[in-house]
Amino acid sequence: EQWSFEPLRIVLFNSSADAVLLSISPLAVPIGDPFNLTVFGSHLYSESGEATVRFRDRNGGGGLSEKVATLNDAEHLTCIAPGSDTPRSVDLTVHVEYDGPLHAKKPLRLTYFDPHSLPVVKQTVPSYGDWHTPKLVLLSGSNFAPAVALGFGDGSLVCRFGDHSVQASFVHSTEVKCLSPSVSFLGHEPVGYSQDGGVNWVESS
Repeated sequence: EQWSFEPLRIVLFNSSADAVLLSISPLAVPIGDPFNLTVFGSHLYSESGEATVRFRDRNGGGGLSEKVATLNDAEHLTCIAPGSDTPRSVDLTVHVEYDGPLHAKKPLRLTYFDPHSLPVVKQTVPSYGDWHTPKLVLLSGSNFAPAVALGFGDGSLVCRFGDHSVQASFVHSTEVKCLSPSVSFLGHEPVGYSQDGGVNWVESS
């Protein structure tokens, strides 16, 4: 009697539940070569065992490419994601033959950044605010990246308004946000941004 020692696998999923996409890993990568990307979800299923991942530039620059992904199980699929030669953020959609695109709980966004260059801050919106009331400020520019991709802690993204520093949050490759601090005087405050906890600063141009 012969027994196979090759690993056998069956994907079990709930056919009455909708497939949902949850997140990707990594969230951000340096510009350069293609890399392994994992998409996490629930109740994922494909009769062929494959899916298609589409990468679209969120700024309307067109799709980077379309890649075939392997369904590892009902919660993971993997593919070789394309590299990029410029900093940018791309939105991902996943399509399978029985349905698609699959629903995502939040946008699946991949960011490419240049680790050898500082970010550039081009504009702050709004450019004014009440001196007593903190206000959400958006900094637009290029080459922004999340703290985890840069190898720093959660508090490493910082906005500076004059002499006052506050924590910032990454949005995508061309935008970060922060709350302006309350101040005790009226006047112009120069705005700066740091991705390394305040070691290196860039000023709004």
